[in-house]
Amino acid sequence: MSAFEGDRIVGTVDVSVKWSVLSVRMMDNPQIGRTWRQVNESLFVAPEPGPARMQLLAVCAVPGAIASQPSDLPLQFEVAAKDLGTELRWELLSTFARSVTGEMNCEKHPVVPSALPTSG
Repeated sequence: MSAFEGDRIVGTVDVSVKWSVLSVRMMDNPQIGRTWRQVNESLFVAPEPGPARMQLLAVCAVPGAIASQPSDLPLQFEVAAKDLGTELRWELLSTFARSVTGEMNCEKHPVVPSALPTSG
């Protein structure tokens, strides 16, 4: 999609969401832990895994899912926009994640902060 500043197009933004191949239990793995940082019990972030990319994992067990679907498989959200600053990328990513998880009616809604979580 196009990114606007006022009525002028300033670049493009790519957004995506998918079920992650990573489970919440895998976050204890030191290799994975270097990439993903836990924000709270339902959210992990990888703020800059690549140039102008930002990702988050949000735990979202969906009511009525088949029993074989593990409840700890998170949704993986990504925003990529080289023409936008970090704060605006986070604003887009966090708003997108709150909207999608709200529409999916997660059994326990993930807590996605509006401000970019600080490191450490």
